[in-house]
Amino acid sequence: MILIDKYDKIGQKCFEDELAGIIGDEKSKYLTRIFNIQGTNEEILEELLKLDINNECFTEGINELSQVKSMLEDIGVDRGQFKINLKIIRGLDYYTGTVFETILVGNEDYGSICSGGRYDNLAENYTDKILPGVGISIGITRLFFVLKEIGFIENYKIKNKLDYLIIPIGDTISYCIKVMRYLEEKGYGVSVYFEDNSIKKKMNFANKLGVENVILIGEDEIINNQVKIKNMRIGNEKKVDLTYIVD
Repeated sequence: MILIDKYDKIGQKCFEDELAGIIGDEKSKYLTRIFNIQGTNEEILEELLKLDINNECFTEGINELSQVKSMLEDIGVDRGQFKINLKIIRGLDYYTGTVFETILVGNEDYGSICSGGRYDNLAENYTDKILPGVGISIGITRLFFVLKEIGFIENYKIKNKLDYLIIPIGDTISYCIKVMRYLEEKGYGVSVYFEDNSIKKKMNFANKLGVENVILIGEDEIINNQVKIKNMRIGNEKKVDLTYIVD
């Protein structure tokens, strides 16, 4: 793992030579071929599938990468802002899914600003509860240094307002994200409750945030291209067409 992490620093030839000394020349060339897969995110996933590796863990990994890519696109992250990198390797003793690193475009020489990944079992060291999650660590000093250098801190203004909290009921995340993006384009502060909890917990969370309007979206709302809006202050509910939600 340490050797893979040094790939970009030591170069392909040195990497292959050192790896061949550990696992043999044939396996070394095969792994190097995987690490050198290039193209768009879609093309990288296609090339991985072409390897025809009959391994359950490998297949699960490709499916997860594909799902992460789709979710990022659903929430409006530009395709040019994220890239599948098969050479990122870190914390495999506790990460159980996708790992990632973040850089500031145009300031790549500063290295990773934050990094992290998916872990399903880490909390078991401290509790008997099942608490899967995703975590990141941020290099605060490095981040603020770069932001100060590019003039971001002096010009940034915080908008601390949440107009709507969208609560999915059932498997409606994609439609919820569609509604969120629609409202954001209208200038509203919006968030989606992504955790798979009971409606009661979701509504209690909305109360804690002090959100006045909650949007409830179930299968019926999707079928009719509607949303159900609940005013948390006075308790009334109404269903409206998506295109009239802000009228």
